[in-house]
Amino acid sequence: MIDIVTTRQQQRYAMVPETIVLMLFVLTIASAFLAGYTNKKGHMDWPVVVGFCILSAFVIFITLDLDRSRTGLIRLDLAQQAMIDLRENLK
Repeated sequence: MIDIVTTRQQQRYAMVPETIVLMLFVLTIASAFLAGYTNKKGHMDWPVVVGFCILSAFVIFITLDLDRSRTGLIRLDLAQQAMIDLRENLK
C-alpha cells in the first residue's frame, strides 16, 4: 500500500508545472505579435513565418508530451522496465 501512495505522489511531482505551460503560451503569443508588428514593409517573409509557427508548435508539443511518459512520442519504457527488473531482483 505504501508503494502505491509513493508512486502516485511521484507521478504528481513529475508533471510539467502549469505555470511553465502558461508562460510558454504567453511567450509564443508575445513573440508572434512582435514578429508581426515589426514588419512594417508591407510584405511578409513567408519562410520565416512558417518556420516560426512550426518551431513554436513543436516546442509546445514536446513540452506537453513530457507529462505523458507512457504515451506520446517521448516514452520512458526502457527506464520503467529497468525499475521493474530491479524490484523483481530485490524480492
